[in-house]
Amino acid sequence: MNDSPPLGGNGPAAQVHTGHGTQNNYTFFSNGDADPRRLADSSQGKAPRAVAEDELKWLRHRFIHPVGYTTAYDVLEERHTVLVDGSPGSGRRATARVLLCSLPRKEGRFLELLPYREAEEEWLDPQQVGEADQLLLDLSGRDEQDWPHVEARLSGFRKVVRDRRAHLAVVLPHRVGRLLSPEYGALRVEISRPPRHRLEHDLIKRRLRLAGLDATVADPLPARLRQHLDQRPPLREVADLAHLLCEAGRSAGPGESFLHWCEAAIAAVTDCGPDVVDLLKRLRRAPHRALLLSAAMLHGARADTVHLAATRLLADVSHPENTTSLLERQGLGGRLERIRAGQGPDRLVRFDKLRFDEAVRDHFWDNHPDLHGPLRDWVGSALWLPGLTDADAERLVIRFAEQCCRTRRPEDLFHLVERWASRTDRGAAVRAAAHLLKYGVHDHRIGRDCRNRIYKWATDRNISKGLRRVLISVCFAVLPVRHPYAAMVRLHHLATHEGPGTEAREALVELALGDHRLHRWMLGRLARPGTQRNRGTDLALFLPLTDPARLLAVGGRAVPLVAEAEVVRSLVDGWRGVLRDVAWEAWRRPVYAWLGACVSAETRYAHLLLDVLVEACQESSEAQVRLYATARSWATGCSPGDASRGAVAEVVMQKISESQRSNRAAGNEEAPAP
Repeated sequence: MNDSPPLGGNGPAAQVHTGHGTQNNYTFFSNGDADPRRLADSSQGKAPRAVAEDELKWLRHRFIHPVGYTTAYDVLEERHTVLVDGSPGSGRRATARVLLCSLPRKEGRFLELLPYREAEEEWLDPQQVGEADQLLLDLSGRDEQDWPHVEARLSGFRKVVRDRRAHLAVVLPHRVGRLLSPEYGALRVEISRPPRHRLEHDLIKRRLRLAGLDATVADPLPARLRQHLDQRPPLREVADLAHLLCEAGRSAGPGESFLHWCEAAIAAVTDCGPDVVDLLKRLRRAPHRALLLSAAMLHGARADTVHLAATRLLADVSHPENTTSLLERQGLGGRLERIRAGQGPDRLVRFDKLRFDEAVRDHFWDNHPDLHGPLRDWVGSALWLPGLTDADAERLVIRFAEQCCRTRRPEDLFHLVERWASRTDRGAAVRAAAHLLKYGVHDHRIGRDCRNRIYKWATDRNISKGLRRVLISVCFAVLPVRHPYAAMVRLHHLATHEGPGTEAREALVELALGDHRLHRWMLGRLARPGTQRNRGTDLALFLPLTDPARLLAVGGRAVPLVAEAEVVRSLVDGWRGVLRDVAWEAWRRPVYAWLGACVSAETRYAHLLLDVLVEACQESSEAQVRLYATARSWATGCSPGDASRGAVAEVVMQKISESQRSNRAAGNEEAPAP
């Protein structure tokens, strides 16, 4: 299951212990010239970090503590690392996330570490650990044979975690407990579900309360529901069942008891595949099957829209239309009844059983692989069906994405992303492509494939303009929610190949300046040899990252960025390249800003800005002359009577002179005074 608040649609619950959450509603058919950074942003303009915080709050509010939770919390708080173990379906990942977000904190942020190396990122990179961060490493998808390698890498990483007052929760691969060394065995905590359905009962009642329904109707649990829970389904399925109970309760007619809700919900989570097979045995003709699949993909849309979609589907699979006279054909209502669907007074099509539409979709994708291509192409053109609303389009995109993820066919998703993104004449298509890719990025089954494909696209300078806008959007608003460093790498490549535009650069700079950890990391990436794809682009990116207000801001930390040795090295290397290779007109104002900060900043660290500039030009007498001339130009532009600027310029000259004396003392060739 995808481990985030669900994106909408009728699919199963996304969070373990939770069930369905609030819907993220997308608006496909407006703002055709929208900022590309916002194409995939359905969070009312919130920063990725705020979205991540909202996800954690959403989960914590719905979470029920398993057996072992308190012990795991104590180990995490005291040892800064906990290894969460348990059988599949016990809620290990959700437990690890809630453990981290339950820690008392005034700073730090939640970060999900990749369980393997990707693209240019080092696996378990210590540079990604910030002060008081909460780090999740989900290894549940790794094999137990991988553990010795993981354990060796994890040891040094844990030291950095402790030194920086951070906390790390690791979800162990199943059955790896016997391979743990004594050191790691002491950090392992196994979680489990309590007996007699106590956890499941609490989960169901909480979901009923959150849905605004009377939770006491579940006291006690009916025998039919207890029998279902006796099978010990995974907690994600219990959460899904709880959501369906709420759905059945909201749509219940007068006099329907909680037992009726249970029957409907259990029927929905029980495999409906045989029912679909039985129905298809009676629906031999292609028009009926086309109507069935169209109703499943557009469940909740208007009847005439579903009918038109079915007609187009027949054409797309090269099946001739029914030659019977229009006057002789059965009415739409009768044909819908034949496929176990109907339409209410609102003319919206719905099946007569909860989740039957999902079972129909699953059946066609599982049993008709030759239809994958035609169905993909049909979805690609169905966004513009007459009468299709924004909500219908949203659900269609999500239902197609669900099938790509469930059947692990990311190439179908990528094909449609490229197709829609190329339609720059239709803003709705580009936005739909962004949301389709957003769904894939967040899915644990194909998320890695999506990140790798985004990297491949980002490094290709020949991608379409629309696809570039989609990638900027996903890398700015979606990927950073869980994988901010992966987003920065890909935005960096997009910026390198941007040509005359500035959208990727602006997105990268905004993302970096929004978090001091990303700011630090990006400065280091621009300074490290071997990572630059285009030196001119890197220097153009470097200058806006030198905002003195951001570098001098403490923000609850012990010292500002400019006082960190690692950042100073990056700044010196960056300024050295700027002063050597960039025209004076481009770096004059940034230098003015640094000099001005030395006058106005109420901090004892402002003088470090001058140290960086002087050290950056230490190896070039020409650069020293240019820096001092710029300082004098800035000082002479002050208002009469303002001596502070002149004093700063004199300090610059003194520091340059000291640098020259130091060079001479070291045996370097004498450089002329500025």
